[in-house]
Amino acid sequence: MHSLDEIGRRFGRGIPGDEQGSTQNALMAYHDSRLMLEMYSRALDAINLRDDSREPTPSVVAFGSFGRLDGSVQMSDYDMMFLYPGAMDAKTTTAIEAAIAELISYNKSFPCDHRAEIEAGTFDFGESLAYPILSEAELWANEAESRALQIITEARVVRGHAWMGEQVSGLLSDCYGYAGGQYSLDLAPLRDGLARLKTSYCTEVYPRLIEERRPLTNRKILKLFALREFHYLATLLAVAESAIAVGAHADGDAVGRARRLLGAPSFLKVASFADPAGTLGCAVPSGGSLGEQCAKCLAQHTEKLSRPDLGIALPSSSPIDSIRALVLSVLRPYDRLLGLLHDSAFVQLIDEYKPYVTNWMIDPRLRQIGADRDALVDNTKHLARALLDVIAILSQEMGCRALEEAKATLEVVEAYSLEIAAPTS
Repeated sequence: MHSLDEIGRRFGRGIPGDEQGSTQNALMAYHDSRLMLEMYSRALDAINLRDDSREPTPSVVAFGSFGRLDGSVQMSDYDMMFLYPGAMDAKTTTAIEAAIAELISYNKSFPCDHRAEIEAGTFDFGESLAYPILSEAELWANEAESRALQIITEARVVRGHAWMGEQVSGLLSDCYGYAGGQYSLDLAPLRDGLARLKTSYCTEVYPRLIEERRPLTNRKILKLFALREFHYLATLLAVAESAIAVGAHADGDAVGRARRLLGAPSFLKVASFADPAGTLGCAVPSGGSLGEQCAKCLAQHTEKLSRPDLGIALPSSSPIDSIRALVLSVLRPYDRLLGLLHDSAFVQLIDEYKPYVTNWMIDPRLRQIGADRDALVDNTKHLARALLDVIAILSQEMGCRALEEAKATLEVVEAYSLEIAAPTS
């Protein structure tokens, strides 16, 4: 679990400052999310999170918008997961529930779901999917797969970094195929698990939110529609990069690299490919026969990005510059979507439709969301196609199972079709 400062540095290496104008909304969401997590962390200092008989203090993990670092005060609420070592313990669970209620009651400005029920003492923590409380044993059970994958791929640890780091490393090694080296890597369980998590959002969470018609629901529906499937594809890109890293590095730190790549926010999972010091930047030769093949292949992929309306100049002959052009073609529509989703006037427009959340796509002012989402996914698929061609070239010199795993993962991205349809009245 890398620090927030390290995330910012890594993004800056992939997307230099003079090119970050097209990512300003993503960077603003990143900084807003940092601020909100720091506020939450300070509020945690004032409460007792545990049954005094149990050590250590339970860990707190932010997931959802603030966990992915694409949140805003206007559009996002706190989604927090509370975890403690050992087996399920009713006394500890009760103590954590009381601490959550105290935290929310004494911090009126925090954007928290189910606030009214929690303050009234009528909220059932056990029956709701909000504020999950899990023991270590429950986290490792098959029934908690979605929570485990959220912790691995879209979460920030607010409290208990060391213990949570151990849990993530263990899950990646024991459950998701990173225990082996170059020739025994098996990421099929991870791909399958991520597909199930994505499907649960598309076929269960999204329809359920539409039916609930509660405050904040419109905003959640819109963000799920706009970005949920991209987050899935961005995570698959990170899975592919982690496999390339295993093939390119013989240092045996597959789990550590996977933790860093999979735990990054979505914008960095994409931008990482454009980092000259990153996995692909180091694997692609700058010269020689393979370097020339990569440069020629990538130039063909970037030709369609040179149109003035996209604002992308023709790349140089450097493979990393071509990759950066492809990366920016993904980040631009992502940034436009975040700009809309975090705009106060746009949020007010969304709120006009409460509680009839199923008719918001009737408004022509909202249709741009669908167009930008299509562009975002199409350009992500195009990036995957380019990376597949690069891997085919690299395999001439460093062929191994790890690159086959990267290829299998990128093929899922390339073939993806959107599942979430716009709500209709």
